[in-house]
Amino acid sequence: MDRDELIAALGDFSSAFGPPGHENEVAELFRRRLDGTCQFYQDRLGSTVAELPGAGPRVMLAAHLDEVGLMIKAVTPEGYLRFVPLGTWWSQVLLSGMVRVRGRKGEVRGVIGSKPPHFFKEDEGKTLMPMEDMFIDVAAGSREEVAALGLGPGDPAVPDISPVQMASGAVLMGKALDDRVGILAISETARHLAGSGHPNALFAVGTVQEEIGGRGARTAAQMLKPDVCLVVEGTPADDSPGFAREMSQGVLGHGPQIRIFDPSMIANRPLAEMAIDAAVSAGLPYQIAVREGGGTDGGPIHITETGVPTLVIGIPVRYAHSQAGMTSLSDLEQTIQLLTIMVEKLDGQTVGRLTGMPG
Repeated sequence: MDRDELIAALGDFSSAFGPPGHENEVAELFRRRLDGTCQFYQDRLGSTVAELPGAGPRVMLAAHLDEVGLMIKAVTPEGYLRFVPLGTWWSQVLLSGMVRVRGRKGEVRGVIGSKPPHFFKEDEGKTLMPMEDMFIDVAAGSREEVAALGLGPGDPAVPDISPVQMASGAVLMGKALDDRVGILAISETARHLAGSGHPNALFAVGTVQEEIGGRGARTAAQMLKPDVCLVVEGTPADDSPGFAREMSQGVLGHGPQIRIFDPSMIANRPLAEMAIDAAVSAGLPYQIAVREGGGTDGGPIHITETGVPTLVIGIPVRYAHSQAGMTSLSDLEQTIQLLTIMVEKLDGQTVGRLTGMPG
């Protein structure tokens, strides 16, 4: 895939509407990328599986379809929409953000508002605005007008941001790059391997509801019973002001991130060393991450059944879990290369060595 096609595909994934519980639009894009190359099916929670049949170990590539979003919890008599988060938001990044609310009659655009600073009481502006004091304004004048728009409690919303290639040409900005970069990476890896072959049965999985607890990863792994798993995640970058650069482990343009630890999972060490060796042999840059916070789909997947050797490969995203993020196109391209090399090496003997069990 050339750079222009990569940008177009990532832009399509970024633009798609897909908060937790509403991932169908993203899943359809995933299926289209692999149409004619794979067998498709879903688990009963909605995670989408693209299977490339083969002999040998069962290899799972996982990336989540959903993005952090919002859900309407109530409509005020004056026509404002109160909401709850779907996933983890720092409330301050929401203020003044434009959103798309999807209801029974289609999408309605709005803006996240609060009381203006002109009306703050003394010292009120020195504290963080709690999310419960915010609302979505769709320019309706009453609860009845909101209902006429087809909106009400339970309807989801996402940021209203169009993807943009930055002036440098090397970075794309858009919403939901956590984890649309991962979905694109596993789909392109599977598409390449469908033509070149692989010593295993490969399952590229778009999981649902990762942002609210890795729920789709759990059900998909229970269904597939993989022998090994590579999770591809849009991981938070730590290369902007406010970080000590010597401690940065997720720098845009410095290559795929190989995550050794986070509170949800310790990586399978032989699998991590295999990824490092593969990157070195291919001349690919890489970054090692030891994270003190956060978690991924790797958490539930690696403790499925009697255990699954699992590794998280990250594509750094600046400003993850905010209205708009940024990611490096070269990091995405190199992640696809690294994933392809690793899957091509995961035969029975190699997978057996990951746990000390014979292949």
